Amino acid sequence: MLDYFYHPKLLTAGEFSRYIENGNEQASMNSYLFCPSEPSVFVEVYLPKKSLYQGKLYEVLTSGFDWEKVCATLNQNRERIRNFLANSSSLPNFCEDHIPESQLYWGYSMYEVDGVFCGERNKTFEERTQVIRFMFRPDASSMVPSPEKKEDIDRIGQIRKMLRSALRETSADRKDPRILEKYKDSKDLYDAVVEYINKWELQIHVFLFGYILFELCEVIKIVDQPEEEIWLTSFWDLEVNRVTLCTER
Repeated sequence: MLDYFYHPKLLTAGEFSRYIENGNEQASMNSYLFCPSEPSVFVEVYLPKKSLYQGKLYEVLTSGFDWEKVCATLNQNRERIRNFLANSSSLPNFCEDHIPESQLYWGYSMYEVDGVFCGERNKTFEERTQVIRFMFRPDASSMVPSPEKKEDIDRIGQIRKMLRSALRETSADRKDPRILEKYKDSKDLYDAVVEYINKWELQIHVFLFGYILFELCEVIKIVDQPEEEIWLTSFWDLEVNRVTLCTER
């Protein structure tokens, strides 16, 4: 192992040995912990891969980490976003009250695929498509006072089950008598979960459509040949298992 990694021009033998010892000491203080599955939402945006879009795409995706800027942009463009979302069943009257209070976007991934599409008169088109992927996790721990305590850990597990059920139903069906009967012994908790998920879901919509897609379409619409459609797909029954790093102090 030492022969493989040691390079005399980079480190002396003594320096390298100390590096290995310190690394092993740090490694002994670290461990990974499996986390139970968490209900989540999986979203993808499909955009033709064109150099003209790359600058704005990067700007929108990275500026999304600056939550104050996101909220300011949403507030500044309220009227235009309201028109953009006029056909939305959940946000037909977008207003200041719909702007997310806290950050819910922490990253994205991107890949490309080759697509073939059928247009008018059965004419086919080949196009490189850029896919931007997002994942969102509702925070069950935010609904308990002390997430580290045993009783609250058990409660988080119960909340996750309710969140999982709620994400797979429409907002109206979450109040279906059959579902309410299922949670009759923990009605107050279920009501709190439904209130949380309804608000969280709306904020996801605002961020994706009112910020990401609206900002992209503002650029796409002014090119010589604007795209006829931009697609967004979502899957509301995603399960995420995290394995988290735990560092002992």
